[in-house]
Amino acid sequence: MLTPEGVDDKDLALLPEKIEGNYMLYHRVSNLICADLLSDLTSGKRVSRCIEVMGPRHGMWDGAKVGQARRTY
Repeated sequence: MLTPEGVDDKDLALLPEKIEGNYMLYHRVSNLICADLLSDLTSGKRVSRCIEVMGPRHGMWDGAKVGQARRTY
C-alpha cells in the first residue's frame, strides 16, 4: 500500500515516531535495504525513493539478498 505497483518491495518497517516531521520507513527493493520519508501515512501517497542503506555482501552468507527481521530465541 505504500510502495509503487510493480516494484519488488518487501520487508517494510516503519519507525514509530516522526523525524523532523516525517515518518521514516525501511523497505527492501530488489536486493537493497532502502529508506524513505513520508509526511503522512493516510494520504495515499506512496514512497518514491530508495535511499540505499545496505546491500548484499558478495561472497558472504547474505550475498543474494538482505532483509530486516527480528530473530527471537
